Amino acid sequence: LNPGNATYQQKLDYYSQKLSEKIEKEKREQERLRKEREARIAKFGEPPTQSAWDGSYYAVERYLKRVANDPDSIDIDGCTKVYHTESGWLVGCDYRGRNAFGGMIRQSNWFTIVHDRVIQMHDASAYKQ
Repeated sequence: LNPGNATYQQKLDYYSQKLSEKIEKEKREQERLRKEREARIAKFGEPPTQSAWDGSYYAVERYLKRVANDPDSIDIDGCTKVYHTESGWLVGCDYRGRNAFGGMIRQSNWFTIVHDRVIQMHDASAYKQ
């Protein structure tokens, strides 16, 4: 290897330019993703955080207790990670609670969350995981 060789110098310049272009492209992509994330947060609020204790989301638990027949019987079995959609943050949860007859039932639903409040509940079949 001779660093003074013109062929080697041309190859070095060529690959240095390619590397610089790749780095610049990655920076533009990261900036685009950052702007998209900031716009999403401005529109829908911060993504809901999952409880380390039982894997639930506070907004979902609060909503279920508000609409349940027996709020004290609500028990969330598990939830999915957070997804973003056109209408807000989307999470799926499995939960149990007492119905009007006193029997425990288990259900699965998707929940759309905006600014830490559930704005819509969807059937379990509405989205695929």
